[in-house]
Amino acid sequence: MYLAPERFRGDPASIASEIYSFGMMLYEMIEGSKPYEGENITVVLVQEPKTVNRKDVPAEIKVLVGECLSKNPANRPENFKEISQILDNSIKKLRAQKKDTAG
Repeated sequence: MYLAPERFRGDPASIASEIYSFGMMLYEMIEGSKPYEGENITVVLVQEPKTVNRKDVPAEIKVLVGECLSKNPANRPENFKEISQILDNSIKKLRAQKKDTAG
């Protein structure tokens, strides 16, 4: 399930395929389930991944997960530095919101 769709087609591993695998793990950490229905790994080829639905997850993280799980490698984030910046910014915003509501 963690193998990027292009790898099923025989394309070589790339940073984009690693980002896809990361997106799978990130989705599972957020939702507690896989973004595809069924256990057969070919669902990665025929289904579109589910979107993150948790209300407490910032929109930019939902978008990030969707981009990481894009079937088209060109639509995924360019590198892990970009992903890290998005995650860091989202965490900072959440902390600031928490601080504002607590104080």
